[in-house]
Amino acid sequence: MFPIYAKVGGLISYGPNNFGLIKQAGGIAGKILRGAKAAEFPIQRPIYVSFLINMRAAKLLHLTIPPSLSALADEVIE
Repeated sequence: MFPIYAKVGGLISYGPNNFGLIKQAGGIAGKILRGAKAAEFPIQRPIYVSFLINMRAAKLLHLTIPPSLSALADEVIE
């Protein structure tokens, strides 16, 4: 999922952080430019994930988000 979905009206977004993916790719590209072979790199999973909750969407859907869940979110959109 992309965090933008929650920012533009979706209820919840959870998935890889695009900025984190670009950061990882930049590190690998730098190693390749210094002479490393691309075949030597293992397949990597995303390091950074984002969890966003849109409280406006929850209110429109008449949902109650438990405080314990909103405490886990990286960003809560009011």
